[in-house]
Amino acid sequence: MSFIEDHNSFVDAIKKLIEDKDYIRASTLLKNKLVKEPEVSVFQLFYFEVLIQLHKYKEAKLWLKKFIAKCKSQTDVYYYEGLYYFLEDNLNQSMESLGKCFKRKVYYLKKLSTDDTFDLLKETKEFKKLIKPAKVFQVNEFISLKLIFSKTLIYVCGDLFLTCQKVALNLAPNEFEKYDNFDDIDGAVDFYESKASKEEVIITPEEEFWVHCSNLQTWVENKYNTNILTKYLSFPILEELSQRGISYFVTIFKEEIISRIKTGGIKILLYFIEGDYLNYLSEEDFFDSLLSIEDAEIIRNISNLIPLR
Repeated sequence: MSFIEDHNSFVDAIKKLIEDKDYIRASTLLKNKLVKEPEVSVFQLFYFEVLIQLHKYKEAKLWLKKFIAKCKSQTDVYYYEGLYYFLEDNLNQSMESLGKCFKRKVYYLKKLSTDDTFDLLKETKEFKKLIKPAKVFQVNEFISLKLIFSKTLIYVCGDLFLTCQKVALNLAPNEFEKYDNFDDIDGAVDFYESKASKEEVIITPEEEFWVHCSNLQTWVENKYNTNILTKYLSFPILEELSQRGISYFVTIFKEEIISRIKTGGIKILLYFIEGDYLNYLSEEDFFDSLLSIEDAEIIRNISNLIPLR
């Protein structure tokens, strides 16, 4: 086994132990590994996480400090410094570091929000003040938007889900008719980007927030029609809602995939392939929804002789 294969195999084993909450076993393996390879940052971080779970905070802080010293990304440094200062009971410094981190990359706010290891940190009034939204818009009982750190964040069922990108279209009223012939917003965006000036249009974070709110509200009012909201928002949101077991969205999600395959062209198909969205469709979905009755019957007859894989 090569060094890389050995490394990856060990990392996978540790991830599995952590997933199974076998922290003692993971701790033993990591401790022995770090004796031989003390400078491998991924092992340092794993060991820190395991030691926290075992409530060995003093030792955990030592390994976290070593890991921070090896971080190449300043955003990573801010994030893990925030955790380190919290363990040091220095809340002010912790909030300062986390604030710098979240302003650079909101991904880390989602990372922390899904990590129950630091629930005590998230329950502090200082942290709640840090992430208090400047604006909130409730689209419906499932979807809301919040303006935090000058970024528009989408929440699904109360959980931070994703960050809205910059508004794709910025049209003057006299330009509207140029876009009448497009069947979906993605085609209009592609056309706009190919024709629009390269000069960036200045729009404030609050103005952008309300544009996103309007777009999401319109999408919901039109029964989640993915033709009117960019695929980079509509399909991930529908996927998330369907994965939460809400039967209405399970149906809508599948119907929208099928509908866009029929009418959307090669770009949307490639998007579905890259995002593994086609895995949500059964063999029957392909037969009954995407093929003509005659073609479906022919393929069924063939598949009875040569089973489809």
